[in-house]
Amino acid sequence: MNLSLFNLTLEPFDNFQSWYLEAKNKEENADAFVLSTANLEGEPSARYLLHKGIHDKKFCFYSNYNSRKAKDIFENPRACMSFFWHRSGRQVRVSGNVEKMEEKLSREYFYSRSFESQLASALSNQSAPMSSKEEFMKDFNHKKELFKNKGKIEYPKNWGGFYLVPNKFEFFIYGEHRINDRIEFLRAENESWRVQLLYP
Repeated sequence: MNLSLFNLTLEPFDNFQSWYLEAKNKEENADAFVLSTANLEGEPSARYLLHKGIHDKKFCFYSNYNSRKAKDIFENPRACMSFFWHRSGRQVRVSGNVEKMEEKLSREYFYSRSFESQLASALSNQSAPMSSKEEFMKDFNHKKELFKNKGKIEYPKNWGGFYLVPNKFEFFIYGEHRINDRIEFLRAENESWRVQLLYP
């Protein structure tokens, strides 16, 4: 297969980074992706998150560890990230197993965020029922003044990062008459990648 016809190489991480950088120049939000998970009963769930880079060939994202997505991951670590770049005419799907990020790196990222984002993450019991938005905002504004005087928000142990370790990539290029190009990279036992062309 001549991968250069699809602007691809034999290295899927390089391919993703090349397409991603092109999308950054064309799309409103190239970092947005859908994270799909399922619990032990097989009940699926999907939500939009933001791509936070690749570390040691692992895709990074962050969440509250008590959230629905985190509970799914702790029960069933298999997940899929789906990027849709409309103006570029491309999609990328990345599938694999999810691992919890080291606390040191999670903590570093937490403190790189804005003060308000830190506070919202520290106060939110993500995905749990909430009595009212007004009560949450009252608590938020109260704690905002309190922590401003202290100078630093304590890092919440129930918040941090995850890594998705890919074992499959699919690069999708839109074509005329729905004759799309789909190129799949599957991780082999020797850590190399097996490449195959899929029907549209």
